[in-house]
Amino acid sequence: MAAPHRLLLLVFGVLASSACDAPPDPPAAAEAPTPAVREGMPAVGPADRDQLVGEVRELTLAGHYTYLRVGEAGTPGDWAVVMGPVDVPVGGAIELRVQGSVDDFHSRQLDRDFDRLFFASVATRETTT
Repeated sequence: MAAPHRLLLLVFGVLASSACDAPPDPPAAAEAPTPAVREGMPAVGPADRDQLVGEVRELTLAGHYTYLRVGEAGTPGDWAVVMGPVDVPVGGAIELRVQGSVDDFHSRQLDRDFDRLFFASVATRETTT
């Protein structure tokens, strides 16, 4: 074998072995996915509680949502919104699982402001007679 070919093989062998020993490049930092938020919609943050339990004080239907003011005796209650209708009458007992909350929420559909609104789902239903 000619000397230039040996030199090329030697250089290629050194480069190949050093490439195998080198640590892999760190993966590119992936950007955290951001939830799709419609323009004008507030971001729902974590709530300071995981449930609302009490009596339905007020109930308002708004399209596919039901707004409920839920409170225990002697309290003004808290506002929550759930998807779909709720067949618990005003005065009935209810337990809601809270998913998050928004401060200073404005409902365009109701044209109403809520100091704080909890986004929830119905955990249990019990009507009182």
